[in-house]
Amino acid sequence: MKNLKFKSAFAQNFLPFGPEGIKIDFDSIGNIVLIKGENIDYKDASSRESSNGSGKSSIQEIIVWTLFGKTVKNPKKLNKNDVIHNIHKKNCKTEVCFDSYKVQRGRAPDYLKLWKQEGDDWVEITQGKSQDTQQRIDEEIGLSYEAFLSTSIFTDDQSNCFLEADAAKKREIVEDLLLLSVYKQRFENSKVLLKENKNSLRQLTSEYELLLSNRNSVETKIQNSKNSDVLWKNNKKKEMSDALISVKNKKQKLDQINEDKDMQEYKTARENSEKINKEIESSNVELKEVVEKKNDIKKLIDDQNKEIISKKEKIRNFEFDKKTKLSEVEKNNKEIKLLERNESGQVCKNCYSKIDPENYKSVIEKYKDKNNDLNSDINKIENSILSLDVKLDENSLKENEKIYQNFYKQEISLNKKLQDYREEFLKYSSVKEPESNSSKKVLEAEIEMLSNKVKEMKFEYENSPYKEIIEGFEKDLVEADSVLSKKKESIGEIESQLPYYEFWTNAFGDNGIRKWIVDGIIPALNSRLEYWMQVLDDNRIKIEFNNQLEETIHKTLDENIEFYYYTMSAGQKRRLNLAVNQSFAHIMMLTTNTCPSICFLDEVTTNIDPVGVQGIYNMICELSEHRQIFITTHDTDLLNMLSGCDTLNLKMENAVSKLEV
Repeated sequence: MKNLKFKSAFAQNFLPFGPEGIKIDFDSIGNIVLIKGENIDYKDASSRESSNGSGKSSIQEIIVWTLFGKTVKNPKKLNKNDVIHNIHKKNCKTEVCFDSYKVQRGRAPDYLKLWKQEGDDWVEITQGKSQDTQQRIDEEIGLSYEAFLSTSIFTDDQSNCFLEADAAKKREIVEDLLLLSVYKQRFENSKVLLKENKNSLRQLTSEYELLLSNRNSVETKIQNSKNSDVLWKNNKKKEMSDALISVKNKKQKLDQINEDKDMQEYKTARENSEKINKEIESSNVELKEVVEKKNDIKKLIDDQNKEIISKKEKIRNFEFDKKTKLSEVEKNNKEIKLLERNESGQVCKNCYSKIDPENYKSVIEKYKDKNNDLNSDINKIENSILSLDVKLDENSLKENEKIYQNFYKQEISLNKKLQDYREEFLKYSSVKEPESNSSKKVLEAEIEMLSNKVKEMKFEYENSPYKEIIEGFEKDLVEADSVLSKKKESIGEIESQLPYYEFWTNAFGDNGIRKWIVDGIIPALNSRLEYWMQVLDDNRIKIEFNNQLEETIHKTLDENIEFYYYTMSAGQKRRLNLAVNQSFAHIMMLTTNTCPSICFLDEVTTNIDPVGVQGIYNMICELSEHRQIFITTHDTDLLNMLSGCDTLNLKMENAVSKLEV
């Protein structure tokens, strides 16, 4: 439920209100509020001050412009900058608080902000873009601009009244009042989706038919190509058959020609020479392999001989070194023995001094060390000699020499065989071709030519030029069938969805749930109209609406005479519009539990006679039981009737309107 309880309104540099601004606290004033004005800037010749132009009608503009970004009067003629105070020209700001929401709208600079009250705090819920914020505000209000004006604003020119609207606008206003806009939006969405699906279906069907046509064309091409292939093969088959018959006939003629002995010998010699030539070619290949293997083993033998000679030379050098070192060891041993036989006190034969055992012991140790080094070298030499295993190399050499001999013998044998073949080949080659019959040669040439032609035709027959063409078309046919299958599946999916969209388009359409709801409120609407016309005009004029929201107006005294709205007097129109205005507000409250807490009646008694003024006053009193009613009027009778109510006094001075406290 949207209470739409308005709490306060503020304006600064907006229309006639200047930088000091104006703020109205709706909770601090009563339910019937008379708006008075004084325009000091305008005086007549007798210095009397006027109330016109003081800004009385601008209070309702604060509410409407803040909520919807449009003015009440001339919204199509006024642009957004026209609401800025015409002297200060910037920092235009308005603010309205209703329920738990606060809206601020500004021009120069431009902005639109929205807050929601949570406890004692205001939490800003402004959206990223102004249109998104406006959409959120519209959702919270639950009424369109036109519906709000129809139920809450009654202007002196009656321009926003329900009866002044055309049929489409009337239906739109009623649907907004009954909060049916969500159904209308669903209707629009369903209609768009239905149209899109129908367009998609037409497009897919067109594509499917084109693809099917292309597919059938490919199938026709395949059949035509197959027919051409069969015809071509039949012709080729007949050509081969004719050629084979011709070959057979020519061979029969050739067989009838008797061959003499010389020709038979020549043919035999030719056959034998061809056989021997093949044998020569085979033997040459075999000889080449044997010679290559013989040469390879010969090279290996030469390398082994060089290696053995080199090793033997190394062994001789090692033996010489060993012998030399053994000789040195033997010599050192002799010296050691001589030194060991010396006795203390003897005279040394070299230095002629007396021998001291302590002196020659060190000499003996030196000789022994030398012998140890020499023996170590001898061991190394012996190991090196052992590592040079010449006997193993010699055994391997003998085996390779045997292999070489075998290859050598094979080479001799093959050369002998080739010599014999060559002599035999020369013998057969020397056989001369005898003089042949010229007709026989012609037949042989023709048979050979026809046989080659048959081979060519057989190859062509097995590799028909249509084969590749047919395979290509068959591949295209498989791809076309696959695409057609997918396209048909897409068409089926859309066709299955169409009844669903058609149902909801009809259900949410003008003749669906919205019409059902509107039809349901018509009796209550006409009943309320009768009530308000009783209050306003003592039921001297009666108005009723049918299900198409078309009004019927007639006078109670003669119900058979129908009147048209646009032919009635201004006072009669005003009473009718007031009744319709508040009847719809009543219906809205009954059906949606929604109704703005404020209502503005601007010069409501214009063109109303004194009897009618009393009716309007009675209406104001009754409306004030549930809503806060703001009245602007120059009517003396109504002013007297409202003398005890709360008053908002506006004073225009120096082109700025202020609220007098």
